[in-house]
Amino acid sequence: MKSFADFVKTTVSGGFFVVLPIMLVWLILVETLDVLVALTSPIAELLPLESIGAETEANLVAIAVLLILCVVTGLAIRADIGVSTGRWIERKFLQPLPGYAIFKSLSRRFSGDKTEESFVPAVVSTPLGTRMLAFIVEEHDNGDLTVFVPAAPTPAMGMVHIVTKEQVRVLDAPMGAVAGCFWEFGTGTKALLAANPPQRQETQA
Repeated sequence: MKSFADFVKTTVSGGFFVVLPIMLVWLILVETLDVLVALTSPIAELLPLESIGAETEANLVAIAVLLILCVVTGLAIRADIGVSTGRWIERKFLQPLPGYAIFKSLSRRFSGDKTEESFVPAVVSTPLGTRMLAFIVEEHDNGDLTVFVPAAPTPAMGMVHIVTKEQVRVLDAPMGAVAGCFWEFGTGTKALLAANPPQRQETQA
């Protein structure tokens, strides 16, 4: 009974941490569209699209404006001045926010950015002879590593361990593929390790 209760608790908790960001993004998007609809209504009234209805027309104009803003912003941040401005905003306003660094690192890892040094997929060997899938979080000055070992089936939860570099083998795999092994209670680990034989791996991050 206890194991079932633990399973329900971890499953609900893991689902909460997945659903909550989605809901927040959805609410922000809805609020942003409402503001844009209010601001662009005068423009929508000038367009000859009466056949689709005033409300639909206003929503289409608002979505078009939002897409244009996203494109312009994306182009701006790719320019030198945009990069500098973005870094300043991140340093002054975003980095002080709790959890921002973690979410940034996770999003870059999930997008396949292998230059990101945090949350690097790895296999950790234990003194008991077992091995664990984990993510390298950071490297210490003495060479030790902080690793996060997720729990199945909720990889958003788990344990933090400090291990020696010799215990760790880096995996050349997307973060999503490793996380998927936890979501599926270990299914997929065989293929993941087969694609990363020990002789091809380095022992450090």
